[in-house]
Amino acid sequence: LKGSYESSRFGQHDAKEIKLKGLDLSWRVEFERDGQTVKAVYKGRVNGRTLKGSMALDAGGRSSTVEFSGEQISTPGVADRGKDAAKNAPQKKDDTTSSVKSSR
Repeated sequence: LKGSYESSRFGQHDAKEIKLKGLDLSWRVEFERDGQTVKAVYKGRVNGRTLKGSMALDAGGRSSTVEFSGEQISTPGVADRGKDAAKNAPQKKDDTTSSVKSSR
C-alpha cells in the first residue's frame, strides 16, 4: 500500500508502514518541524465507504490522541467505478448508519 499525509499546516509527507488487516487500517507519518520530530500513528476501521479511528501524536515530547473519521469521495472520471467498489467493500453487519462526522 502507498499513501501520503497532506495538510496546509504541516505540508505533505509520505505515509509509512501502511497495513490493512481485515477491516483494520493503520499507518504512520513522521517529519521534522521547527527542529523537532513529529510522529503520528493512525489506526482505524473501514466500514464500507467510511473510516473511523484515532491518531496518537508525539510532537516534541508532548503526546495526545485525537479521534478522526472520514468518507470515500468520488473522483471525476472514476465516480462510477468507486460506487461499484464501495458496494463490494467490507461491511460491519450490525452498523446501519451512513453519516460521518469529523471530530477534527
